[in-house]
Amino acid sequence: MNSKELLKKYIYDQDNNFVPYGYNMWKSLLSSLVSKFSSLGFEEGYFYNQDLKEVHLNNSRYQMSNKIIDNNLAHVSISEYENMIEGAKTNMIDILQAYISTIKNVLSLNLISGKLISNSKEERYIIGGYIENEGFTKVGEVSFYEDSGRYKVYSYLKSNVIDLMVKINNDDRGLIVSPGASKHQVVIIPLKMNEANVLNKTRELRQKLESLDYSIFLDERKESDENKLLEALESGTPLILEVGPRDINNKVVELIKRTENSILSIDEDKVLSYISNFLKKVGIDLLNRQIKIFMNSSINSNNINDALKMYEEGKIINVIWDGKEESFNVIKTQFKNAYIYLPFNQELFNEIDIISKERGRYVLSICKKIL
Repeated sequence: MNSKELLKKYIYDQDNNFVPYGYNMWKSLLSSLVSKFSSLGFEEGYFYNQDLKEVHLNNSRYQMSNKIIDNNLAHVSISEYENMIEGAKTNMIDILQAYISTIKNVLSLNLISGKLISNSKEERYIIGGYIENEGFTKVGEVSFYEDSGRYKVYSYLKSNVIDLMVKINNDDRGLIVSPGASKHQVVIIPLKMNEANVLNKTRELRQKLESLDYSIFLDERKESDENKLLEALESGTPLILEVGPRDINNKVVELIKRTENSILSIDEDKVLSYISNFLKKVGIDLLNRQIKIFMNSSINSNNINDALKMYEEGKIINVIWDGKEESFNVIKTQFKNAYIYLPFNQELFNEIDIISKERGRYVLSICKKIL
């Protein structure tokens, strides 16, 4: 099942209403973004049908809104400064970091950011993610430019960040998502629900777990136990608890850890502390897994032929650049359909340029564009 098919699937909420996977994830992320941008001083605005460059703010220097960009829902922001270029550039970096940190906290997604090379006065930073052996998917941008004597920063983050997350975190059973992206962090499945005491016991367990301040869903639907489990696995629920007559007699609970695809039986009096600790670290584990893939796929090269070969294999290529337009134009010609950017917060270097063979000062990262 591909990522778009997974995102169109539905999950049940506590009131047995259908909620699409993708919509739920975007809704959670958007709520966190609004909160984060509000802390930076942004207010709700409305520029749904306007080009962001043409928007002029009248009542507030900082505004955010929702918009359709490239057929995706998007969170957008605009801020304006008069004769305050440093303030505008600082704001641009704050916004970039706000997007990256929020996505890391909610989706446990390792995003990449970098500055695009351009001759214009506009500064553009792209935000995206790397899919192993494929390339780079752009999900957002933060830009700075001058407009009639005023400095303007505009940004957007598109809902295709959810599609990116699904492409990175899925297997043949469905989604693998962090607690922040999941509709329910824990699903409880009562096995042989109609047998004596099973439903009462699982209801007691749900009430006990609700003290953890996570979303706990007790699946009392009249579906087979097997279908309930398959749906919970497919939706990427981080923890699935199964409780049946045998478990009740043995005073244990069976835990299925979706992110690890492992099963564990645990004493019922230890369930609360185990779940609390597991859900705190599972997002970090997912993030570290992606960082490891990124590091293993990021290759330094000073040979153009080797770099081209690895580029075609879907790797991220890092090369030294002397900062000259002529050298960059050669690189751009050699690496077609690529994102070529200066990684965010890089240090200056004193190595050999891949094209001119002169001393270069910058690292350029090169990666295939994928939709």
